Amino acid sequence: MCDIFWDIGMTASSYIRRAILVLCACVLSAPFLRAPLGEALLARGDGALTLGKQRTAWRFYERAEAIDGSRAPLQRIVTLALLSNDPEIARKALGAVETLKPTKRAASLFFERALLEWRNHQSFAAERDSRISWLLTPSIEPLLFAGILARRRGAIKTAIEDFQRAHRLVPSDPRPLYQLRRWAR
Repeated sequence: MCDIFWDIGMTASSYIRRAILVLCACVLSAPFLRAPLGEALLARGDGALTLGKQRTAWRFYERAEAIDGSRAPLQRIVTLALLSNDPEIARKALGAVETLKPTKRAASLFFERALLEWRNHQSFAAERDSRISWLLTPSIEPLLFAGILARRRGAIKTAIEDFQRAHRLVPSDPRPLYQLRRWAR
């Protein structure tokens, strides 16, 4: 073995030094490569999803979320769960977004989480997350959804308040009036 190193003109210690140098370069560049690596994993997941491989796409999105930690992988995870008929994907998606903190940037993600919770028959959690989404965004869709969920669970007064609040926010939108007129029938 030593003859091979001698013939090349290198010693074993120079190979160890090079390996240590490569290892240090990888460790130092890791924080800079997180975002591009996360984007690459998202692209691979999108490619798998276009081929109809939902579980493969899920694995790529999950890896991207673990590496990157941004909002884009979570958005894709929830969207995949809403599009999928697989209950395991829906359960895992709810687990992935259950620790989400309410911020302005996560408002749409809260609304999608509410839709996913409603799809999984968790109406109270869906109503709560829909209201949180409404508080974070100027849109009335989450408020209308919360009102519809409140009406379905029998909280008529809460539902009417939600629809009236939505009508006051956007008086030209006919959807709150339609929901309010349903009570007059």
